[in-house]
Amino acid sequence: MVTTLIPVFLSVVSLASAVAPATIHTYLNDYLSSGSEVFFPSDAAYTTELTKRWSAYDAPNYVIGVKPAIAEDVSIIINFFSFSGFTTDAQMLEIDAFAERRRAAFAKANGADKGLEVYVNYAHGNEGRDAWYGADKLPRLSTIKSTWDPSNLFNFTNGFVL
Repeated sequence: MVTTLIPVFLSVVSLASAVAPATIHTYLNDYLSSGSEVFFPSDAAYTTELTKRWSAYDAPNYVIGVKPAIAEDVSIIINFFSFSGFTTDAQMLEIDAFAERRRAAFAKANGADKGLEVYVNYAHGNEGRDAWYGADKLPRLSTIKSTWDPSNLFNFTNGFVL
C-alpha cells in the first residue's frame, strides 16, 4: 500500500478571532469536502475526537481551527492529506497532480508576502527551504548552522543544509 502525504499550512489573518466551523467551510469551500470536520478548543470533540484520530494508524483529514492569543494570530491549519491504497503509476500521478493544485491554492490564499508555509516535519520534500523555514529566517538559520554545525552532523529529512 502506498500512502502520499501532502501537507499545507494556510495562515488566514483576515478571519475574526471567533470563527465558526461553518465560516471556515465557506471560506475554504473549494478546498474542503463537505464531510470535513472543524474542531475548536471549546468543543468537547476537540479533545476526545482529535486525540482518538491522531493516535490512529491512518492520518486524519481534519481541519483544526485554533483560537490564538490575539486576533491577528488567527490561523487555519490544514494538517495533511492522506491517500492510501493506490499502487499504479497513473494513480500516483493523479494524486500528486491533485495535491499540487491544492498546495498552490493554499499558497496563493496565504498571500504573496508569505506564499507556502509547511511545518518541516510534515513536508512532502519538494516545497523548498522558503516553505520549510521561512525566507525571512534563512539568513539567520544559515549563520547559526555554520557556527554550531559546520560539518552538517544534524541533518535529516529536509534538514537545513548550508
